Amino acid sequence: MRSGSALVVADRWAWLGAGALGVFTALTIPIVHHVGSMTEEPFRTIAVQAATEHVGMTGALILVAILWAHRHGLDQRDAGGQPVARLVAADSL
Repeated sequence: MRSGSALVVADRWAWLGAGALGVFTALTIPIVHHVGSMTEEPFRTIAVQAATEHVGMTGALILVAILWAHRHGLDQRDAGGQPVARLVAADSL
């Protein structure tokens, strides 16, 4: 997932990079953290903390994608609520 990070850091299609990282991070929660099946402490507490951290990180990545789109005017709508298509020069992405 280094390519997603690179897109965010380079500020080129950062919404796409943040979205890819968000999906990847969200998928790790049910796949990796088996909180429901763990009964032994302290491993259950560690798994809960890691899963909670991933939920927060996913929310932060969603926020990055929204703010980037807003900053670059990709969320503009007309009076009827329809998205406004806007041509953007390739060098400004």
